[in-house]
Amino acid sequence: MFAKILILVHLVTSTMLLGCKPFCVEEVDISVQDGWIDSFQIKIDRIPESCAFFGAIAGANYVISLQSKRSSNWQQIVKIHHDDPLYVSSDNIRIVNEQVGYSFWVNTFVVTTDGGQTHSIWSVEKDLPDFKLPEKQYSNWATIEHITVLQDGTGHMWLKRSQNENDTITRLATTDFGQNWTPLK
Repeated sequence: MFAKILILVHLVTSTMLLGCKPFCVEEVDISVQDGWIDSFQIKIDRIPESCAFFGAIAGANYVISLQSKRSSNWQQIVKIHHDDPLYVSSDNIRIVNEQVGYSFWVNTFVVTTDGGQTHSIWSVEKDLPDFKLPEKQYSNWATIEHITVLQDGTGHMWLKRSQNENDTITRLATTDFGQNWTPLK
């Protein structure tokens, strides 16, 4: 009896320390996709965490994937975790033409300019170091609110930056379909 209790305590303790969730099944509950007929597809899958410890609200992982006309398989591009299970909208995927499409989620932007053969990833944390959250400051963050990219490759991104309940909007511009973004003054 003592050995069974010890094993259970060890399982729970190591699970908490490692951040693992035993016996939890995580599967896609929402999938939004769009594309150009006979060219490529982009999709965002939401995979909610199926359990949480001590009554905590479970978050979700969001996977942006591409499928080119040359393949029947989806290529996972990026996985983004969010502490809350947010709704996925078709507004987060845009098809510009038969070669160009993009998707954005929370703080990450993915674009293809060759029908899904290759892609480029842009993220607030990596590409705008001034917007990076100071360690252990969870009240400061930046999310992509809206993006428009035109057929000539020009476009704008609106970032909502929250700092201790003071929200500001920063506008960025691109000339290469969003592979690079520059803050506007």
